[in-house]
Amino acid sequence: MNNFYKTLGAASLAASLGSNAATESPNVLFVVVDDMGYSDLSKFGSEIPTPHLDQLANQSLIMSNMQTAPTCSPSRAMLWTGVDNHKAGLGNMLEEMAPNQQGKPGYEGMINRNVVLISETLQQQGYETFYVGKWHLSKGAESRAFDRGFSHTFALNSGGASHYRDMKPAYAPTPDAKAPYSENGKLIETLPENFTYSTQFYADKAIEYIEATKDKPFFGVLSFTAPHWPLQAPDEIVAKYRGKYDKGYEVLYEQRYNQQKALGFIPAETRPTKIFPEGKRWADLTEQEKKVEIRAMEIYAAMIDQVDSYTGKVINKLKQLDKYDNTLIVFLSDNGVEGHTLDEIWPMDQFPKIRTTIDNSHDFSYENMGKENSYAILGPNWARAASPGFYMFKGYPHLGGTQVVSFIKYPHKNLKGEMSDSLSTIKDIAPTVLAVTDMTEAHTKNIGDDHYPISGRSLLAPPSPEGRVVITELFGKVSVNDGKWMLVGNMLDTAADWQLYNVEKDTSSREDLSRKHPAVVERLNQAWLAYRSDNHIIIPDWVSGY
Repeated sequence: MNNFYKTLGAASLAASLGSNAATESPNVLFVVVDDMGYSDLSKFGSEIPTPHLDQLANQSLIMSNMQTAPTCSPSRAMLWTGVDNHKAGLGNMLEEMAPNQQGKPGYEGMINRNVVLISETLQQQGYETFYVGKWHLSKGAESRAFDRGFSHTFALNSGGASHYRDMKPAYAPTPDAKAPYSENGKLIETLPENFTYSTQFYADKAIEYIEATKDKPFFGVLSFTAPHWPLQAPDEIVAKYRGKYDKGYEVLYEQRYNQQKALGFIPAETRPTKIFPEGKRWADLTEQEKKVEIRAMEIYAAMIDQVDSYTGKVINKLKQLDKYDNTLIVFLSDNGVEGHTLDEIWPMDQFPKIRTTIDNSHDFSYENMGKENSYAILGPNWARAASPGFYMFKGYPHLGGTQVVSFIKYPHKNLKGEMSDSLSTIKDIAPTVLAVTDMTEAHTKNIGDDHYPISGRSLLAPPSPEGRVVITELFGKVSVNDGKWMLVGNMLDTAADWQLYNVEKDTSSREDLSRKHPAVVERLNQAWLAYRSDNHIIIPDWVSGY
């Protein structure tokens, strides 16, 4: 890291946060985005103007080494519980559950009753609680947000949907299906008239709930679906980005790669990432292919633009209500940027009903891109530019799938955009919130002997002298990260073909050092074996394109 930021270690991080100076209970607001790249905010090196989020980050602690699961629902299970996803019920995504995993403990495909959510404790202790936006942790009517500690909810229960009012699901086996939105736990048939665009409506609904809290402290979640596919955004916002990406994704990659290095977000020693397996050189595309690619990126930029604008609207409301200073605000993406093609996400041979419905129920024409009934995806080429210092993307255990934008505004403290590059995990957020709200003891009592204890570490706690290792497994793909070394392997093979990378210098995973450092490989392999046993991991016997 260079001197643009003051880099904080774990010890100075805890000292900087300290205890809350306020006597009143702090509010808590989560702003979660879906599938955002590591360089998509202008504060992080993007050409997309994001002034509201930049300002928030400038008053926050930036967790520049925050690790999540490679996809959304496993990450979200850990976010609200501080417990590993394999124990919380999302050992695999519901949509991707392998036959040998189905019905097994930890593989319920929803957040189970073996864990306690922080919302459940805060609600019990007098907080007003609300949830708006993507939930993706329920199965049918079971374990919806309204059932898990949120008093007021307007939630999308599935992983994705149209961003407009037409209620088209992002995936469904039949064309007559509707996206499963629910309000206060009950499915709704028609979205409200003021639902013009998902990002707009979610923010307005969050403001409605915040205003209703009056003098009580609140714990609220604003969970944007953007920029998850299908890529859609209002025409007038997309128009702002016309012509900005005409030079192609390789030019954008170089711009963001150089900017992130200059800002200290990626190591000076790291080399450019390799072209992803499905990627193509810009020069090899036809003119029509270039047009489609350019429009996809214009829409994606507009989606990031709108996340910034509407988050700004919520922040301004907090200031108007004199709640901003006493509010802990957590901003993060649930995983890395999406870089798969449609054929990889929904291969016809594995998901024939879903893929047929997608193909037959949407207008894929260039003229309709970004509009209602459209179905555009960012793809691997722009995804590479969205996280230019990291290899791969969503669904993979490399940093491109797991290292995300994350920053925390602490109540009554201005941390001035200071950066901590200490290794952290999404499981650390829940215990941090409990520490800030002085609810750790109450939550521990709720857990008792009947639920899994939190395995994340509060960011306010002193660092462990032994350091830490962050491990993730999904779809049989594994990463073991101790902050310096990252071991990556695929357990679908009979024996793991481990690759080892020095992520202090090589975040782009260019040089496999496994043969040079066998002792490191063995140490991290032993950590994986212990994690596998402790979390009762079942390696799938079937995986889709993810």
